[in-house]
Amino acid sequence: MNNLIEYKDRFSLGTDYSDWEDRVGEGYGRAYGVEFMARKKTGRLTGWIGYTLSWSDRLFPDGSVNKGRRFPTQYDNRHKIDLVATYKVSRKVELTAAWMFASGNHITIKDQVYQGGTGQTGDGYLHGNGIIPGNDGFDYAASSRNNYQLAPYHRLDLGINFYRYKKKGRMGIWNLSLCNAYCNPNPFSVKPEYYVDSTTGKRENYLEESILFLFLPSVSYTYKF
Repeated sequence: MNNLIEYKDRFSLGTDYSDWEDRVGEGYGRAYGVEFMARKKTGRLTGWIGYTLSWSDRLFPDGSVNKGRRFPTQYDNRHKIDLVATYKVSRKVELTAAWMFASGNHITIKDQVYQGGTGQTGDGYLHGNGIIPGNDGFDYAASSRNNYQLAPYHRLDLGINFYRYKKKGRMGIWNLSLCNAYCNPNPFSVKPEYYVDSTTGKRENYLEESILFLFLPSVSYTYKF
């Protein structure tokens, strides 16, 4: 992939989009891998299983992003597995299940701490008032772009379909489903937090994960005519 753009290292995101072209660098990307799939089409039990092994990264040779070093993209998920199954209980009732697994997305977190207002610029490190806001006399910066990988994402979705056959080939379908049936806490973002241990006086850090929901039930109706 050519002519890709990313915000430069020394620019922070904001709501002012004037002269935006000066804030982005231009680089290259690549994505490659292999995918396998097996499918069962006949019988009461049908479904398929798929596996994907893939790589995806970016490179900005001018040094504007990640100091010119190659880095993984957000969706550089090394392994992906999808398993889908459907079971026909009868002509009017159908059970469904889908399980998915993927290596975690990559995100950028500020994993470096500088004391005395040290900030990271495009030319190296600068003492004084840092360009990265901090508190308690500390400033924070990221060691590289997309330097942290979230935990693997996986969930099980269950559902049941009720078919209601009508005249002239029309059909109504009621669906009851449950997303993430075993309530796996899949985080969509991570934020580093810092605190000072009151006993030892040592500065500690931890990662705070954000989760949208543990599970999600739903009801839907489809009418075919």
